[in-house]
Amino acid sequence: MNTGKGILKVTQLQLEGKKRMQVKDFLLGCRMEKGELLGC
Repeated sequence: MNTGKGILKVTQLQLEGKKRMQVKDFLLGCRMEKGELLGC
């Protein structure tokens, strides 16, 4: 997938069956490592 400049900035996300939330709020409840797929 190309983004034009090679960077994709995610500011909000919505997991299946959940409400949309800010990335900072998601990361407070779900620790992620570089390269990991979204989901808890």
